[in-house]
Amino acid sequence: MSHVRAGIFIHPSGRGKIEQVYDDTLELIRVAEEEGLHTVWVSQLHFQTFRGRLSSPFPFLVRAADRTQHIQLATGVVTLPFENPLRLAEDASVTNVLLRGRLAFGVGSGEPVAGEFAPFGVPFEERHARSGANLTTLVCALRGEPLLPNGITLQPPAPNLPDRIWWASGDRDRSTWAAREGVNLLLNLDPTRREIPTPQANAEAAQAYRNAWTAKRAPQVGIWRIVYPADTEAEALERYWQITEAEATENLRRGLIGDVKTVSELRERHQQSQILIKGPTGQIIEQLRREQEQIGFTDFLFYFTFTGLALHEKIDLLRQLAREIAGPLGWLKTSVVPGPERILLPA
Repeated sequence: MSHVRAGIFIHPSGRGKIEQVYDDTLELIRVAEEEGLHTVWVSQLHFQTFRGRLSSPFPFLVRAADRTQHIQLATGVVTLPFENPLRLAEDASVTNVLLRGRLAFGVGSGEPVAGEFAPFGVPFEERHARSGANLTTLVCALRGEPLLPNGITLQPPAPNLPDRIWWASGDRDRSTWAAREGVNLLLNLDPTRREIPTPQANAEAAQAYRNAWTAKRAPQVGIWRIVYPADTEAEALERYWQITEAEATENLRRGLIGDVKTVSELRERHQQSQILIKGPTGQIIEQLRREQEQIGFTDFLFYFTFTGLALHEKIDLLRQLAREIAGPLGWLKTSVVPGPERILLPA
């Protein structure tokens, strides 16, 4: 199996002042580097007052670079149908310079909420077609290809950034398409294949992607999972619901939970979620090993969506995930200076 790079995917969330939400997220990023994680992704969402309150990730990542030295900083993920691809390429290339080459660039078609496309004047049913056309233009610009017959090219240049573009999708056809574009694949859920286990769907999409890959460099495949350790699975489920109920209810209001209509149905869906890996750390490690063997991912993201925790509790959980799970799996950077000792989360 290939070496895996562990990272974290953060939604800057909370109902407090936005300055505090951002400061707390910046502190989590600092701790993530301290603990030896390879990458931090921050989500980009629009019009949010609680979950994912970051609508413009590039200036935020520049600020994050001031608090870190080595960790890769990623957008997770820019909604391509909303963007002019050349302007987006300019923003990314400038940000990459300011980050001294540490930018990773997650892009996708956006969350399936039709009402959030309307303010941008983008028909929801056109999101995939627009994403495809915009990604092609974006990649060509970042690769330094001429934009006009007179030979003008993207400035400043970003010759290595195309190797750090990640297309977010769980769909096999769009995964194949991403391979043909020569970009990395961040596996998401495939809502059209709920009848099969998520690891199996991810494995099939990953294999389709690798089969279609023709670029000289090795293909990179990432996945994300929510990981919550506890003494027992039952304890983990109960505590996780307490921590995330408010966020889950907000997702229900936005229509992100499929055919679920009530909070009680939502909780039942939470109990059965295949993207929540929970229980004793040894059991979690074994499950992640099985999924890595099945899917063959090169990058793993702890999906950090614990809005019900205070900052010190989030930091404590982050340290636990790094030290007790990613570390034993060999997924951290090798040269790490440990931070303060972990404090147990309250029950």
